[in-house]
Amino acid sequence: MKHGSLVLCLIVLALAGCEKAGEPADEAGRQAERKAQPGVSPAVAMWSPEFRDRTLNECIQSATADGNPKGVGKCKCVVEKASTTILEQRFKAIKTDPEVKAMVRQIGVAC
Repeated sequence: MKHGSLVLCLIVLALAGCEKAGEPADEAGRQAERKAQPGVSPAVAMWSPEFRDRTLNECIQSATADGNPKGVGKCKCVVEKASTTILEQRFKAIKTDPEVKAMVRQIGVAC
């Protein structure tokens, strides 16, 4: 169950700092940022659909089992952003690559 430990690591890193991520968001500020970037196109997925779906499902199952009500939304956000910013092969090395861990941690805080 190589992917199970990978997903668990993702969840732990992504959910780290939930108290920061749980603060009210400035939606107007976010919308202004989006409008200020007129030439930005949608991000291209760097993960296979199968890997993305499996990672998302395992993350959601773990968050649900932990009784984390915000975990499902956080999983969706983290997996979506990670799948468009981190190569699949590199993400699979999350347990041994401190840079990948740091990137996932940053994504978790942003979500």
